[in-house]
Parts: sequence; C-alpha cells; structure tokens
Amino acid sequence: MVEKTTPRAPTQTSYATPAIPAGIDGATFLADPTTDKLVRVVMEIGAALWIERRRTRTLERALVRAGVIAPDAVEQWVDEPAAAAADREELERWMRQLYGPLAQIGGANDHKTGAR
Repeated sequence: MVEKTTPRAPTQTSYATPAIPAGIDGATFLADPTTDKLVRVVMEIGAALWIERRRTRTLERALVRAGVIAPDAVEQWVDEPAAAAADREELERWMRQLYGPLAQIGGANDHKTGAR
C-alpha cells in the first residue's frame, strides 16, 4: 500500500548561490589557466544575469498586478543622487568580485610554466 504524503513547505529561505563555489577558486579545469579564468567569469556573469532578470521580471509583474506601479513605472524612474551613488558603489564591488579572477592572470605564457 502506498502512503499519501503531504508536501512540506521549503525550509530554505534563499535560492541564490554563487555560480562557482569558493572551495575550487584555485582549480584549473582547462589546459590554459587564462582560458579557464575567462570561462569562470563568463559562467558567473551568465548565472548572475539570469537570477537578476528572473527576479526583476517577477517583481515588476507582482507590483503591476497589485496595482502598486504602472506597467511603465520602471522605465520612467529617475534615481535620487544618494541612491545613484549607492548603486555606483555596489557596481564597483560587484565588478571586483566578478572580474577578480582576471586580475590574477599573469603574463601571456604563464600557462607554459605552470604559474598563475
């Protein structure tokens, strides 16, 4: 006899995770470490972009559906100077995180000597 079970509510409060786990930061999967780091950046960008696009679309639809904003409210928005400055700081932090692996790339021939 098969028992019926009631699905449990998820206990996880957040589903966004880094695309590349921190434990493999120094690992190289491709023959050329430079290419490996570029692929890592591309994958990180793709993962981050998809998460942000999905969350943004969902939030905009929910706000429009609830009557909180008009359908074109986001396109018409103009930030206050303090908010724009905070966004610039966040952008700089994100760029350092995202493109950090590229800063670790040495000379063009490092892969031949095994240097990183």
